[in-house]
Formats: sequence, C-alpha cells, structure tokens
Amino acid sequence: MVPLEKGRVEGAVAAASWSPYNSSVLVAVTEEGRVAVYDLSVRRCRPLCVQSLVQRRRVAASCVAFCPFHPIILVGGEKGNLLSLKLSPNLRRVHKDAKGADEKTLREIEWCKMERLVATNRG
Repeated sequence: MVPLEKGRVEGAVAAASWSPYNSSVLVAVTEEGRVAVYDLSVRRCRPLCVQSLVQRRRVAASCVAFCPFHPIILVGGEKGNLLSLKLSPNLRRVHKDAKGADEKTLREIEWCKMERLVATNRG
C-alpha cells in the first residue's frame, strides 16, 4: 500500500471494514477501485494510505475485509474475483503500551483509544 501524498479519496464507498486488531483502523474501498486505510486516532479526515486496484478489465469492488490471522486485506469483486493486499509494517504496528501485554490490558488500551476519539468528536 502506498502512502497518500496529498488530498483525499473521492468517489462513492462500496464497502468498509473495521480492523480486528486495532479499534481505530478501518479500510474502505471505492467504486473507482481504490482502497484507503484510515487510522482515526492519527488522522480523522484523510487516509493514511491509498492503493489503486490495477486490473486488466474494469471490475467494481463490492466488499472488503481484514484477515484476522495475517496482515492482509481481502477485496472482493462483483464477479467473484478476489484480491489480497499486504499491509505495510507501519499500518500493522502494535501500540507501544501493548507490547507484551495480556488480553485484558490490550482491551483496556483499545477502549481508551476509542473513548479519546469519541470525546474529540463531541466537543
């Protein structure tokens, strides 16, 4: 996935999915064939990176999902095709407080991140 230079992703969103291992990360795929990864704790209005889906024939993407076992994103098309995109190390980086933490501590860290995010949107 390529870091975004400037600007924003334009076009209708065909599908979106939350990350299973980070509460503030989500991925969205547009009808124009672009995949954008957002981390709401870092930037709320612009994606961290955008990748164009290069294909010989124009096939609209219809769904997107994170793989829970490996650092990849799966993008499905209308005609049954499937593409996999590997996340860069920066996008799958573990929070510095989460290294070596147990399951309860990991949940508390993710909960605090979401509380901070919701608090900034309220006021």
